[in-house]
Amino acid sequence: MFANAISENKLAQLYDIGPRMGDYKLANEISEQSRNGRYLGTVRLALSAIKFETEKEGFIFPDRRRVDALKRQYELVGVGRSLRENHMEALIDDDLLLETTSKLGMTKDCFFQEQDGLHPELALPDGCFVYGLQGRHRLQAAREFLPHEADQWWTVRLYSSG
Repeated sequence: MFANAISENKLAQLYDIGPRMGDYKLANEISEQSRNGRYLGTVRLALSAIKFETEKEGFIFPDRRRVDALKRQYELVGVGRSLRENHMEALIDDDLLLETTSKLGMTKDCFFQEQDGLHPELALPDGCFVYGLQGRHRLQAAREFLPHEADQWWTVRLYSSG
């Protein structure tokens, strides 16, 4: 069985950061990762499948004022989770992606396609997740704003952790 998540130590090794640096340092690596061929495509993921390094004990949680402001924005103009400018970025373990796509009969090629303005849904096994690189406040606001479990998803650009 693959690792349940990318360990904090592995993140620190991959990105030469200490465990308390937070998401900002990781998010800055995206452009370099993209150039290095780590971009895997874009999918819809359940909100529960997106975790942040900062959700660990001792890290600062999302700013309540920012979360509330986003919820008001969602109420006024909609959530906009399919809009490119609102996509989140996340790291996924290569073994997790391979096993999940195999079980679902998917190929990575489908992650580069949209149908009716939506990217394909990637349903991760229970207890497995990706590490968000940015969008922590959007995610928390969506968790609180979207009432039904079926609506609790977000569009995520995936990058290989490996």
